[in-house]
Amino acid sequence: MRWEQINGNRWTIPETKNGKSHIVTLHPLALSLLKTQRIISEGGWVFESLSKPSFPVTGDAITRALERLKTKYMAEVAPFSPHDLRRSIATGCAEYLDAPERLIELLLNHVPKDRLIRTYQVGQQAEKLRNLFALKWGDFIEHEIIESDNGTPDNVIQISFGKR
Repeated sequence: MRWEQINGNRWTIPETKNGKSHIVTLHPLALSLLKTQRIISEGGWVFESLSKPSFPVTGDAITRALERLKTKYMAEVAPFSPHDLRRSIATGCAEYLDAPERLIELLLNHVPKDRLIRTYQVGQQAEKLRNLFALKWGDFIEHEIIESDNGTPDNVIQISFGKR
């Protein structure tokens, strides 16, 4: 993620695995995190490598950091990877927000498997996606998990990453 890809509350991913750009509307909670990250990040990357300044944090570095967190704080939790976060979002949108399957596929930037849909339903339903992800999912995370009256759930770990 580069700072130049963020414009207001929109993050444009220029090219993805399916060869198309993808627009993500950012929830105010994400914007708040980015504002804090802007103070830390000194270059063009939102999440810069601490060991290689001016380079992004790599997927391998994220996986290694996650492994350290799992070892230290979550030894009893079933194994998972950073990619499993996508599955968690898809599952949460379906189970808690009653999002239709097609909208979840668009949210994940998947190409439809059905040739008819792939050929004739080319619209991205931007407003529905914005409403689902930036508003409903963000609000769900903020209110049901972060601000829960029940305190911090057993399966949530609060961590602070080091600053430069």
